[in-house]
Amino acid sequence: MNEATGTVVVGAGVAGSAIAFELCRLGHKAALLYRAPTEGSSFTNQKWNHSGLLYPGQTLARRACKEFLSQSFLRQFTCETRSGAKFLALHQETLDERERMWRDWNVRAWGLNWRVLRQDEYRAIDALGATVAVGGLEVPDCIVDFPELVGHLRREVCRQGGSLIPGANVNHIRIEDDRVTAVEFLHSGERCIMKCSVCVIAAGAWSNTILENFGNSPPESHSSEVRSL
Repeated sequence: MNEATGTVVVGAGVAGSAIAFELCRLGHKAALLYRAPTEGSSFTNQKWNHSGLLYPGQTLARRACKEFLSQSFLRQFTCETRSGAKFLALHQETLDERERMWRDWNVRAWGLNWRVLRQDEYRAIDALGATVAVGGLEVPDCIVDFPELVGHLRREVCRQGGSLIPGANVNHIRIEDDRVTAVEFLHSGERCIMKCSVCVIAAGAWSNTILENFGNSPPESHSSEVRSL
């Protein structure tokens, strides 16, 4: 298999699938490579979508909040929780800083209400005993069906003219003159080469390790054609 495409996206969790979908929607030719249909944190431990208030920067928090409150297509993959998400702080400085940020940002004007937990809520004794938290906060939250969302994004990649290559074990990224030229991978025991001009590594916490295993250092500037997400 020797094919050519504009962009190769390695990793088809929610990030990689969303990137490939957006590229295809904008008219770019993209291929989405992944090893297993249900591999990665999108299918295991990331089932909650807080309202954006945990982000450290106001701009990103507000964008996440807007998406959280809007009636976008994501709504079909979420359900509301009966209570918000509770987060505990082990240090008073942490709690004070977060409260200050939210007040400075005036997040209630965004449409988000939050509250400080009562002492009985963060000091409650359960099977593990009492917590050592000094306080806590509750923010609006919902549950996201990430497997269903990822499946939808992958189907949209195909519908928009992109390609999916499951069972692809990427083993090398070709770089010439500081530019990506191709991605090499094993597929059904066959060595395959896909020529491309951009490669997106969307493997979450494993992205840097993957690059290092290929003999490529993680990018230090935006000038590189390899992006680590």
